[in-house]
Amino acid sequence: MSTEPTRTASDAIEKLRAALRKDPPPPPPPLKPLPSWAPQDLVGSYEMRANRGDSERLLELLASHAAMEAVWASLRRHADNFERLRQKQGRVYQAFGVSLFWECERARIAWRYAPRLTKKEARHRLKKIAQEALDFGKQISEVRDERLDDAVHEAFLENEEALWDFHAGVESAVSQDDFRDLLRDACPSLVRILLTVNDVAQRLATTPVGLEQPNSPMAGPRFLARWLSSYFFRFYGLPLHENVATYR
Repeated sequence: MSTEPTRTASDAIEKLRAALRKDPPPPPPPLKPLPSWAPQDLVGSYEMRANRGDSERLLELLASHAAMEAVWASLRRHADNFERLRQKQGRVYQAFGVSLFWECERARIAWRYAPRLTKKEARHRLKKIAQEALDFGKQISEVRDERLDDAVHEAFLENEEALWDFHAGVESAVSQDDFRDLLRDACPSLVRILLTVNDVAQRLATTPVGLEQPNSPMAGPRFLARWLSSYFFRFYGLPLHENVATYR
């Protein structure tokens, strides 16, 4: 009789015991006292967060860095604009300080994944995508193999159950089988999808999004400055250049 299962179980038990014998992880560092000028909603968010990752460090900087005192004083002078415009933006759930934090957080993540391309390079890539999509579509049209479209339809229908659950919440006489057929009929052909890619890529190539000197040490600060300028226009109705300059 083999003893392999017994040894395997014993090994697993020993690993569990060893893990339990390890010292518990050290507690997170104590919260840094925040200055009185920090927005109270930002202070509350900082105190509620147990982790100490990048987001928490960003919160701490916004609420405690010496340069931010003048920024918050400036933004408070335009608080009426913020209250009015945040409702137009559909951000009524975000208070004064937290709103800026989330905008900085979005900018930080966007910069991490932003392509390091100049506008000229982005335009070239988009034109190449447009042409290759068109060429690919022509080749598929010449082959005329319906199995290609069938594969696209099957991929489209992978979410059928979720769509049906949503549809079933509405009174309807359509059966689930009929619903699947409707979805299949609504799914565009692969050639139509590629023609759409061609059209969209050509249009985007006329207004490419790129970076000035993407490999420069100042590329990140410039990206953040443009992002925050847009935020201040949307939520305060003003460029507030002096506040944007603080983040460089």
